[in-house]
Amino acid sequence: MSDTRQSGPRSVGRYLELAPSSIALFRFLLEPWGHLAQFTVLDSRRAVIKVLCAPGQEKRLDRALACVAEEVDFREIPAPKRAAD
Repeated sequence: MSDTRQSGPRSVGRYLELAPSSIALFRFLLEPWGHLAQFTVLDSRRAVIKVLCAPGQEKRLDRALACVAEEVDFREIPAPKRAAD
């Protein structure tokens, strides 16, 4: 059986590191931007998160992250290396 999924634009990801105690505030400040982005916590100890947005929304995401940065200290980091399979 062949794979019938269509290949299209993929979500754009940014990796951020912040204080673990700031994750809830980060989420709270990102929510008013509607469905612009979602994030997942990749490492709860280091509070490394991956923020995803739709292709073409990168500039809007940059504006949203700039607003969040006024309240929450974070830094963008390179994509973490994947563990060996």
